[in-house]
Amino acid sequence: MRSGTDARLRHLEVFAIGFGALLLRLPAFAASRHFHPDDGTYGMSALAMRDGAVPFDTVFSSQGPLHLILVYLGDLLTGRATNSPRAMAVASGVAAAVLAALVGARLAGRRGGLIAGALVAASGAMLWTSGPLTADAPTIAFVLAALLAALRYTDAPSASRAALVGAMAGAALMCKVAVALLGLAPALVLVLGGHTARWRHRGALSVSALAVGAGLTLPFGAGRVWDQAIRYQLETERERSIGGNAVKVMTTLWSRDPVALALIVLSVVTLARGGGVQIARWYAMWTAAMAAFLVVQPALWRNHMSHLIVPGALLAATTLGPARSRAAARGHRARRTAIAVVLVAIVALQAWFLRTILAPSPYGGPEREAVAALRNLPADARAVSDEVGLVWRAGRRTPDDLVDMSIKQFQQDRIDLTRLAEVARRPEVCAFLVWSHRHLAAVTGLPDALTSAGFVRADTYVGSGGARVLWLKRGCESPG
Repeated sequence: MRSGTDARLRHLEVFAIGFGALLLRLPAFAASRHFHPDDGTYGMSALAMRDGAVPFDTVFSSQGPLHLILVYLGDLLTGRATNSPRAMAVASGVAAAVLAALVGARLAGRRGGLIAGALVAASGAMLWTSGPLTADAPTIAFVLAALLAALRYTDAPSASRAALVGAMAGAALMCKVAVALLGLAPALVLVLGGHTARWRHRGALSVSALAVGAGLTLPFGAGRVWDQAIRYQLETERERSIGGNAVKVMTTLWSRDPVALALIVLSVVTLARGGGVQIARWYAMWTAAMAAFLVVQPALWRNHMSHLIVPGALLAATTLGPARSRAAARGHRARRTAIAVVLVAIVALQAWFLRTILAPSPYGGPEREAVAALRNLPADARAVSDEVGLVWRAGRRTPDDLVDMSIKQFQQDRIDLTRLAEVARRPEVCAFLVWSHRHLAAVTGLPDALTSAGFVRADTYVGSGGARVLWLKRGCESPG
């Protein structure tokens, strides 16, 4: 699953890829709005951790323990400003672009590195997961770090290099278990399946991965981590059919990554016609396996599409990156010119599609009205909402145990009427912002419970079939 190329990217090229990735993510980092539920959930989790809340204890954590540790560190190192929680996501996106370039160069030479690095840096799916907060971004960065370490292991196999692969694999799994398992396949095959592998190297990889996993899990309580990060995910209800998932994969690729989609299709056509090198077929298999995983999983969200970009970028790098002979290059000059023109047009199309993440606008309409109302609450008030990002961007807090209000919480009865009624009676809870007909609005009896706890219906907002309502508790006086 590697090539024998010794070509290397120049330092300036590596820097340019990393710097370009950073520039593309700064607008999302600085945005005054939240972009999706994960952005709001993990942003609010960071605010809770600032005041001493602990993941898997007072803060529900649906991903591996390393994820919120990294969110905490990114928030701390960037001064705990309003947007500081996003620092980890941005750093992960930059690291992923650089690592993809380095892996691409080792597999397919300098041009392969430029293709892989540029695709990951500018990918729409990656921008939506490594500007706004998600667990996908650090997972992808660690998957690429494990692959690069595995490629270096094949250069000079040693126990220490195998242990490094294991440590990166363990870190990826401790960010987002399910997707990391398939993402790590190429790295693990290189070390565990290679003819040069020795038992002590395999042991070093396994021990290293287990040590990272245990070191991150045990301090939070293995039972709680299993319940929230594993069992919670395994009990996910199916959101749509496999066919529906397939349609969502294609429409998301088209609307966020037409460049990557075009290069993947071009790579597949090239391989089908007998072109390309053997190494490219391995990465075609990885791309196909990841696409199949996304299609069959029960709850497919658009953020998950970012995990298809890395194998797709490496497929394009290994198919289109290797240098060809001069005679072959002259023979295909007209075709290459036509392809280049089409790609320029597709790049422009992608830039247009991504304008909402590259130049994000402030809230408008009902979101702006709701945020303004929440800002009128006392500074120490707590507000419950099934759109936690609105509370975060209003500068207010949710109760620490309700930072995650995803649909799975309601489907698994982890959040029900009894729990919400108890939360409503807490003196610091001053508002309930109902935003989705599938979440809080679907809890039978909630309006009566809120009324009994002293809440009154203060406002309604357009959208979600009339479900959007702001409830305010009597006695919670505003600063004005």
